Order: sequence, then C-alpha cells, then structure tokens
Amino acid sequence: MTNGYEKRKHSRLKTYDYTNSGCYFITFCTKDRAHVLSSIVGRGALTPPRVELTNIGKIAAEVIERTSVVYPGISIDNYVIMPNHVHLLIRISPVDGGVRAPRPTENGSVSITEVIKAMKSITTRKIGTKIWQTSFYDHVIRNDEDYQTRFRYIKENPAKWQQDKYYYQEVQNAGIHSR
Repeated sequence: MTNGYEKRKHSRLKTYDYTNSGCYFITFCTKDRAHVLSSIVGRGALTPPRVELTNIGKIAAEVIERTSVVYPGISIDNYVIMPNHVHLLIRISPVDGGVRAPRPTENGSVSITEVIKAMKSITTRKIGTKIWQTSFYDHVIRNDEDYQTRFRYIKENPAKWQQDKYYYQEVQNAGIHSR
C-alpha cells in the first residue's frame, strides 16, 4: 500500500490495440485524490446535485472539450468532472487519410493512452502544477447496452457522489482523508 491506497495494477489489456475504432470508458484521478476539480452542490429535495467546477476543473473541461480539435477522429461523447476524478466516454472514428494526430502511431492513428497523457499534460502546464495520479482506468465498450450503461453512469455520477468508490470526506485542516 502507498499513501493509504492499494498499489495500482496496470489495467491495459496486453494484446488489445488501443488505436482501434470504438468507444472507451476512461477514469483518471487527481494525485492523492485531492478535491481540486469541482464540488457537488444542490443536494436538497428541490435542488438536484450538480457539479460546480473550480478554476482547475474549468481548465480540465476546456482541455477535454478541445480534444476533438487537436485529435480529429477522437470525440468525447460524454464526461463528468467530479471533485477528485474525471469520467469520459471517448470515441475513436476512422478519418480520411488515416492520420488523426500530431504524433500518430505506426498505423497512422493515435492511442487512447496518448490522448489521456496529452489531456493530463496540457492541464498540468496550464495550471502550473501536477495534479494527476499516474495512469488511468479504461474499459473497452463492447456493445450498445454497455455504452448506455456507462453514459448513464457519467450522467448520474454527481447524484451518487457519496456512494462513489472515489468518494471520501476531507477533514478540515488535518490533512486526513476518510472513506
């Protein structure tokens, strides 16, 4: 265990080509799961929970939304920026001419790993400090039902924040995190 968290396993499928056309569910977290991206507000009966981005969260959103401009053939179908993590549905589509990125792989396409690395790197550069944990979680979307389940999960995540596996309560001024 490191910093109270289990040692992370590399989740990439060893034989899978992450430049393949398709849709991917991605999650990446802040360093030490710090609540620096957003707050969940409006938990009353009349006010449904919603995400209120911090300045850092706004920069992350801007980077996410520009991804399809930087990487033609890559689109973000849905995303949510939670207090300490981001969920994305990323789609890779074929592009005429084959080249989709400034730094494509051998087959002329960009991998999900390269896209996530760029998102984190650009966000870090813009805010001036490292906020991201190493690596990310991925899930290859297998069919329409799987896609709809992940899409709903992203949409409903703010309302279920306190049940989220990435949730913890920050203790004021103590630097202690409890789940």
